[in-house]
Amino acid sequence: MTIVSPLSTPPATASWPPSYVAPASASGSSDSPSTVVTLGAVADPDVVTYTPSLSPTLPAVVWQRDEHDALSALLAQNFRLSSQKDRFQGLGAAVMQRLGNDTSNDAQSIRLAVPLPVESTALFTRQGSLHVKTVGGGEVMVTLSQQNDRLGVEIVSHNAISDQEREALAGLAQGFQQALDGLSEEPPRLAMTGLLQYDSQLLSAVDFQADLKPSGTAHMRYSFHVDQQTRSLTIEGTAGKVQLNVNTRDLRLWGSQSQQAATVDHYLQQFDQAGQRGHADEELINWLKVGFTQLNHQDSQATETRHPSTLNEDDHALLSGLADFSLAINATPVQPNARRMDEWQTFSYQASQQTEIDDKNPAERQVVQNQQTQLSASFHTAVPGVPLDFKHGDYVYNQIQDSASTRTAFGYHKAQLAYATVEKAASQRTRQQTYLAAQKVSDTTREKPGHLHVDLMPLLSPDHHADQLKTEAERQAEHAQRLIQAHGLIQLPVLSSQLV
Repeated sequence: MTIVSPLSTPPATASWPPSYVAPASASGSSDSPSTVVTLGAVADPDVVTYTPSLSPTLPAVVWQRDEHDALSALLAQNFRLSSQKDRFQGLGAAVMQRLGNDTSNDAQSIRLAVPLPVESTALFTRQGSLHVKTVGGGEVMVTLSQQNDRLGVEIVSHNAISDQEREALAGLAQGFQQALDGLSEEPPRLAMTGLLQYDSQLLSAVDFQADLKPSGTAHMRYSFHVDQQTRSLTIEGTAGKVQLNVNTRDLRLWGSQSQQAATVDHYLQQFDQAGQRGHADEELINWLKVGFTQLNHQDSQATETRHPSTLNEDDHALLSGLADFSLAINATPVQPNARRMDEWQTFSYQASQQTEIDDKNPAERQVVQNQQTQLSASFHTAVPGVPLDFKHGDYVYNQIQDSASTRTAFGYHKAQLAYATVEKAASQRTRQQTYLAAQKVSDTTREKPGHLHVDLMPLLSPDHHADQLKTEAERQAEHAQRLIQAHGLIQLPVLSSQLV
C-alpha cells in the first residue's frame, strides 16, 4: 500500500506501532486471531480508557491485516478516543487524500480482542460511505464503520481512474469530513454543502450515505446525491421521512445570490407556518428547512458563470430564482387515543416548482412557472377551558386539508415584454370534532378559499415621458425597485396563513 504524506507516520518515540503480543490460547485453538496488539505501550495520562469499567491498562486489540501504515496509525489513534462520536475525526479526509495517489482496494479495521459485554454499555453503531463515479467510468466506494468495540475503513474501486480524476477525488476530502463531522454532533447536524463543490468536469456523481444509531437514541439514515442534473436528499428517522429533489439541468433559472436568499427565506417561513398549522414534529420541520437550504446552495462563482441565457434581468425578477424542485415530508402516524383507534395523528406536506421556457425564438420567448403546496394533517387539542384527557374523553380532533398554487407567466413580442401576470389560488379546510366525557358535542367544518390575479405590466412598463426628466442613475434605481416589487407580488400570500 502507498503511504500518503497527509497521514504522517508517528515518530519512533511515540506509542505507535504498538507492541505485538502473542494471542493467549491454552488449547492452541486455530480460532485465535492472527494478530493481537496492545495499544499504549507508553503510559499517557491524557488517554482515557474505552469505558470507565475497564482496567486502566488499555486492552488488547485485533487488526484485520498485519501491515500497519499511516491509515492504520490514524485508526489506532481514533480508537483510543473515549468519545464514540469523535472516532471518525479526520478519518474521512485522510482516506480521500490517500485516494489522490492510490485508488487500489484496501480494508483495515481494529477491534477489541475481547468484545465489550453488551450489558456494560449501550450499543453504538455508525456507518458513513462516499460513492463517487468519474467521467471516465471509474468508481470508488469509501466506507467508514464503527461499533462500540470496532473501527474500520474499506476502499473498493472499479475500472481505471486517471491522475486528474484521482486529484478530484482528493478534492472531496474536506466535504466528506464535514459531512461526517456534522452527523457526529449531538444532535446530528446536516453539512452537505462541501460535497456540492465537487469537480463536475472530472467526477460525474457523488453519493453520501450515513446510518447512525447513537446510544439510547433512535436510528437515523441519511442519503445524499449530486450530479450535473440533480441533487437529492432523504432523511429517515423515527419521527418520519423528508425527501427533497432539486433539478439543476436548467441553469438559466438561477437568480442572483440576493434573490435566491430571499426566496429560500420565504419558503422557510412557509415550512414553519405549515408545521405550526399542522402541529408537526419540530425535528421534521428542521430537517426540511436545513435540507432545502443546503440543496439550493450556490456559490457566487457558480451563479456568475451560469450558461448563456435568453432570460434578462427583468425575466429573473418574475421567477423565484431557484432551480425547479419537489419535496415531501411525512410524519410517522401515531394513535394517541386508545379509545378511538380511527383517530390518527398525522402530518404530510408537499411543495414543488416547475418551469417551462419556450425560447426557440428569443424575441418571442414565453415563460411559465408554477409553484404548489399541499398540507394534510390531523391532531388532538384540548377543549377550551378543559384539559386534554383521552382517558375521560375530553379533547378536540382536528383534520386539516390545505392547498395553494402560484402561476407566473410572461411573454415577449418583437423583443418587447407583451404580458406579465401572476395568478394565485389557495384553499384551507378545517374540521373539528369536539368530545366531552367521550361524547361528541360538536362537529364543524370551515373552508376558506382565496384567489388573486395581478397584471404586472403597469409596474414593469416604463413611463418614457417621466423618464426623460430623470437622470440615468435615477431611472436605474427606480427600475431596480420595481423589479423588487414585482418579485414581492409573486410571493404575496392570498390568505393570511397561506402556505405559498
